[in-house]
Amino acid sequence: MSETPSPLDKLYSFALQNDISVIEAGFSGTKKGACLCDGTYNNVLLDKPRIKNPTEETLILGEELGHIEKGALYRLTANQPIGRINKHVCEYRAKKWRAEFLLPADVIQDAITKSASLYEVSCELGFPQSYIEEAIAIHERGGVVFDFPGKEEMP
Repeated sequence: MSETPSPLDKLYSFALQNDISVIEAGFSGTKKGACLCDGTYNNVLLDKPRIKNPTEETLILGEELGHIEKGALYRLTANQPIGRINKHVCEYRAKKWRAEFLLPADVIQDAITKSASLYEVSCELGFPQSYIEEAIAIHERGGVVFDFPGKEEMP
């Protein structure tokens, strides 16, 4: 019997199947991941020594792949007002792709049905509660309705 691949393994497989290179690179500041696309090559750059654990790597890689898959790209120097708006839209699109890939709405709903709290959903799905809340908010923005204990207390 084969073991189910981890979410991180699924992301690396997705990258490989879609000719996206994942390259180790160093960054200054707090950045731990970025994508570099030039029209011919698609690359995700990860500062692996600074990534704390496989869950953090999964979330970073998922978001960077989301940028590539959604064409949600912006210059790292986007500091003009229009650049900040574009950056916000691009970040949302990338995170939406990540949520749909890693935690589709039906997976979250199934975990909610089995759990008494978001903490338990977090444990069941293997992601931090803050990411579960983010994924729920993204799916709800798309029209999905979740019902669970403590929902009204969510940020």
